[in-house]
Order: sequence, then C-alpha cells, then structure tokens
Amino acid sequence: MSFVNCEPVLTLTPAAISRVRYLQSKRSKPSLGLRVGVKGGGCSGFSYVLKLEDAQRHADLTWEQEDIRIFVDGKSAEMLQGLVIDFNLANLMGGGFLFHNPNASKTCGCGTSFDLKDN
Repeated sequence: MSFVNCEPVLTLTPAAISRVRYLQSKRSKPSLGLRVGVKGGGCSGFSYVLKLEDAQRHADLTWEQEDIRIFVDGKSAEMLQGLVIDFNLANLMGGGFLFHNPNASKTCGCGTSFDLKDN
C-alpha cells in the first residue's frame, strides 16, 4: 500500500523542509513524519500543533513532500486547508515556524494562535 492517501492539505516552504530535516536528524530518526494539527486554546481560539511521530494514525490524511511524511487528522484538515508553513531562524522573537493560513481571520502576536473566518 502506498503511503500517500490524499492530496496535500498544506505545504512546507524550503526553509520549513530544511528545519524538519534538521529536527529529524537531531533525533537520529530521518523516518519520523511531521504531524500538523489544531487544538483549542491560545489567545485567538485555536493553536497549531507540530510534532514528529513514527507512524500515521488510523484516520489521518497522509502525503509526502520531498520525502517528508506529513500527517493531519481529519478534524484539523478543514482548518488547515491551504496552509503554508515556513521557518525563519532570525526574527525578533528568536525564530521559529511561521503559519500562513488562508482560513484564519486573525492571528495572535506570536503567530501560533488563530481564529477562523467563519467563527
């Protein structure tokens, strides 16, 4: 069975891909996949969740981008559709992943919390 089971929900920029590969290498597990999700909370209503994981879960949407396995749960997929994840090492807040979500009506100052347009 092929790993890819859906069209991509989100994309990673080259800088984000480089950072994920760096994090995989720090754990000495280049086969780890990137889980991207959403949870309730944060100052704007929802927060992004990024984790490295060994395997997909039963109901995950899954695909690969440049050999990086990406897992998104079905509930998060709608809120993340069209998301672009970037990485910037040198910003005033110390750097980190940046989220460009076309579904967000507002984001907080730290950039990891958002609210949806139709909320």
